[in-house]
Amino acid sequence: RARRRDVKRGAMAGGSAAAAAADDYRTAGFIDTAARSDKATNPANERRKVIKTFVLLGDLVLAAALALRGPETARGAVVIANATVFVLRLWVQIWVFWERRVSWTEVLGEAFFIIPLSLGSLGWGASEARADDPFLAGESRHLDMVGQALFVVGTLLIAVYEGQRHLFKRRPENQGKLYSGGLAGALRCRHLNYFGEIVSFVGFGLVSGHPLFNQWIPLLMGLGLAVVSVPEIEFYLQRRYAAQWPTYERGNPYKLIPFVW
Repeated sequence: RARRRDVKRGAMAGGSAAAAAADDYRTAGFIDTAARSDKATNPANERRKVIKTFVLLGDLVLAAALALRGPETARGAVVIANATVFVLRLWVQIWVFWERRVSWTEVLGEAFFIIPLSLGSLGWGASEARADDPFLAGESRHLDMVGQALFVVGTLLIAVYEGQRHLFKRRPENQGKLYSGGLAGALRCRHLNYFGEIVSFVGFGLVSGHPLFNQWIPLLMGLGLAVVSVPEIEFYLQRRYAAQWPTYERGNPYKLIPFVW
């Protein structure tokens, strides 16, 4: 009996420890609490960053190869240019802005799967576009202008947010402080970079040659960000900046879409 009681106590203790560990951990698929918390620089992490960098280059080549197959060379060139800007932005984020671990889950799931699937779909859209398509011809060409404008605006939102936050974090007096200023503070939006991702890919889809079909990319992206990514990063921030979080949340009430939600 005594032995059974000891076993039971051990199981309960183990269960409590597991519950406590689970309460300190959230995942958004490609990124999780553990990866965000790991700020160490080590050779293994550097290798993963290099691998992701070169895989992203391969993703860009895939998009370009598909886009150049179509008769609309101008549209193909726009898709390739946008894909290049997207990949270059990711490279800057990986090597300059991100001070965290890049996991194998991120390398395999994002760089080897979702990004080539998305860029491939956009490149395919350009290859299938026809100048005499009634949906794309004539006055409907305004979709291209709107789409390109949205892509540029979304990309700038991300770049400005990431750049301002990076400069804030580099100042010694800001160590241990939660970034809440800049453009994101002006728009009172906690995750303006996520909003920029959605906006940029709505625009990218519109210029792809299959403007409706390729909205599956920002649609799934927005759903994933709202349901999974925002809760994951807010869980991390609430614990890392516990004392600052209530004031930050009140001052920036919108999670993803400025002045909406």
